[in-house]
Amino acid sequence: MHYSVGDGLRAWMRKNRSTVLATEIQSKLDNQGFLTSKELNPFIYPAIRDASNTGAAGILIDGYPRCIEQLESARSWPSPAGTQQRQCAELENQPRFRTVVGDYQRECKDEIPTPGAR
Repeated sequence: MHYSVGDGLRAWMRKNRSTVLATEIQSKLDNQGFLTSKELNPFIYPAIRDASNTGAAGILIDGYPRCIEQLESARSWPSPAGTQQRQCAELENQPRFRTVVGDYQRECKDEIPTPGAR
């Protein structure tokens, strides 16, 4: 399963343009700022839940993380049973984050520790 953070955010913004949150998000985007994990996680969590509930082999979260704060937040996410969090790289020094369900681990390396593990 593929979830595009940008597409999801744009769709939500079209439907909720008059809300305070939409105004805050648009201001950051207009000024080339990064949204915090606190602002983005409410969009990402349902995608992860839906992938888990539909029995998808995994979920690729496209467009997240884009900064260190988002990466650190993702490391602390609760994981459904059987879910592994991994950091993937398509090109050297260009990390991508991927949540992998079950044994679907192709192209992944540099395992991110399980929350609470050291």
